[in-house]
Amino acid sequence: SMTAADMDAPRTRLDVARDAAVAFAKERPADRIGLLTFARFPDVRCPLTLDHDALETILREVRTVEGDGPEDATGLGTAVARAAQILEG
Repeated sequence: SMTAADMDAPRTRLDVARDAAVAFAKERPADRIGLLTFARFPDVRCPLTLDHDALETILREVRTVEGDGPEDATGLGTAVARAAQILEG
């Protein structure tokens, strides 16, 4: 679904989400921000950091998983649980 271009054509949902995340980080220079991506399973791509330039670089490299592949699912619950674990730690 992140490849759909139904929010701001011709950009994909991933493009829109990526740009929103970059804009958010730029408005929060004193906050540690991290990046957790997910399909079937969550992956910590960038731990909490004040280095928002590094975060943006990592964010720009995020790609969707292969359609109908083994990761092609939306594990939102496990992603939220993993994010909560990170924030607790």
